[in-house]
Amino acid sequence: MGQKTNPNIFRLGKTKRWKSKYFEKKSCEQSIYTFKDLEIKKFISKFLKNNGLTLYNCKLYYIENALHIYISYYLTEKATFLVNKQNKTQQIQLIAKSKIYKHRKKYRKKYQTIRKNIVNYFNYNKIIDNRKVKNFVGKKLLSNAKKTIKHEKQALKFRRLRFLQYYKRSLITKNFKNIQNIRNNSFLEQVFESLRLFTNKKLNIFLTLKQLNKDVKQTLSNKKLKILKKNIIQLRKYKQNKFYKEGINILFTCATHTNSADLLAKFIATNLKKLKRHNFFLRFVTTTLMLLNKNIFSNLEGIKIKIKGRVNGAPRSKHKTITINKNVPVLTLNANINYSEATAFSSNGTLGVKVWTFEKTKNKII
Repeated sequence: MGQKTNPNIFRLGKTKRWKSKYFEKKSCEQSIYTFKDLEIKKFISKFLKNNGLTLYNCKLYYIENALHIYISYYLTEKATFLVNKQNKTQQIQLIAKSKIYKHRKKYRKKYQTIRKNIVNYFNYNKIIDNRKVKNFVGKKLLSNAKKTIKHEKQALKFRRLRFLQYYKRSLITKNFKNIQNIRNNSFLEQVFESLRLFTNKKLNIFLTLKQLNKDVKQTLSNKKLKILKKNIIQLRKYKQNKFYKEGINILFTCATHTNSADLLAKFIATNLKKLKRHNFFLRFVTTTLMLLNKNIFSNLEGIKIKIKGRVNGAPRSKHKTITINKNVPVLTLNANINYSEATAFSSNGTLGVKVWTFEKTKNKII
């Protein structure tokens, strides 16, 4: 049995750096820091996955009583669906608020008239009591005054009911839009609260987020956009499939960015779970990567993908290797190679995905 080392660990200090940094005061602290790093990274990757985001890179730096976390992620279609769902609830709250604001304008005058009527009602009673005492008014005038008061009472009751209905609506919206509930449901508060509990509130946590697929068109020039459009036209036969749009975007980011093996492995694994036609999907991956790596904007020289398991519902498990452009020099230490693994739990059994990416920059620490 051959015991293989991880290519990323094998190249630490030559072409790669550690993703977590800390100052060790005692020898026993190393095990505590490594445990913390593993658990925090595991939690962040799981939390982002539940919210439809794929983790690209995570770096941790411990500086005295502070923890700095740098996260770069990729926004998927699932995440946009969840964001739109949350925005709908917020829009309902905003619509309710705007309606109340409109009602306020309408009922402001009515409120003032109701207030005047209430004041007048009490003034009527005072006048009648004074007239009774002083005997200035006869029986006929008193009866007329009573009729007017009854009429005003009925009008006031009707107006007061309408005013109360408006007031109840405003109270309902205030209860619905509670600041504490919004804060607890927010994305960042959930992350910070869980990390505070894990660190026993001893560390000040600083979090910086970066989205990879944000404003991609602005970064590309007109020449590169034309080349990209020509490549997309060649992939027209895959247009009706669900993985087409997201696949092109992810594979484009893998070609342009460094350390993109993890993102590619996760993308292949997630689609192998859903799909039954594995060979058809793998053809799409190979053709897109071949087209993208030929162009100027690609940052990769070669890619190697290895899949083990019952691919395409085969009766026995087998290895399937895909090499793009060049043979990846796995054994050479100076070669800038990025490696990652992912598992896909399909209906035919588990499938193991391994990805090696050979990048253009050589003899440089990343």
